Amino acid sequence: MKAATIALLVTGSVTAAATGVVIATHQATEQDAVNATVEINPAQSSSAPAPDQDLNPTVPSQDLVSDDSDHVHHASTEDSNPMLSTPLPPTLTPVRTLFDAVIPEVRSRTQVVLLLPDALSDAVLDEPIYLHHTEDTRHYSIILGLTPDCTANVCSVGSIEAELDGTPYPEEFSERVNLAQNIQGHFQPMICGASCLPPVVGWSYAGAFYRIYLKVPGSDAEIREDLIAIANSAIERGPR
Repeated sequence: MKAATIALLVTGSVTAAATGVVIATHQATEQDAVNATVEINPAQSSSAPAPDQDLNPTVPSQDLVSDDSDHVHHASTEDSNPMLSTPLPPTLTPVRTLFDAVIPEVRSRTQVVLLLPDALSDAVLDEPIYLHHTEDTRHYSIILGLTPDCTANVCSVGSIEAELDGTPYPEEFSERVNLAQNIQGHFQPMICGASCLPPVVGWSYAGAFYRIYLKVPGSDAEIREDLIAIANSAIERGPR
């Protein structure tokens, strides 16, 4: 299994007890949001290209702001083994510790149960990935960026988001799919108009609605299989 080097550059809220120096806001009526970056070293791990539009329909794109703090994590083979009960398609790679560096800040600022994948497409893991995150009490979004300062669709490969009491948008999904733990989910292949929205899988869990958008190669059937397996890896891993 491939090992990964993850370099984290974090910005935190400025409070009497916090050490960060920058605040990134998500919604005017909600609490402070956080924006961070995680880089996967392509020499040791494994990302993919992108079209044009913000990946997160509920959260506007934000520019990355950073301070001087950093952290390096070396993922071991043991760390990267998700021990999933459902076998992964051959196109996916376990990434058990990929999100560990950003989890504490995301979890501390939202009431939404945090579910994150334990596997991602090999095609997404070929170049550096920068994790940009925003959250408030009722929502979180983690964008898999291709650059440290851009969260738009054109410079990212996907996003993971959840909203408390959320539901699918009208006509958002075209198919129903069966997920782990007898959860009925939803799937929509890539949609293109003036721009393209990546394939997405969505499901309800613990009072929230979750979505994983991911640009992966292959036919609609292959992409559906990958996204179902990625969603299952998050559901089977459970709250983080």
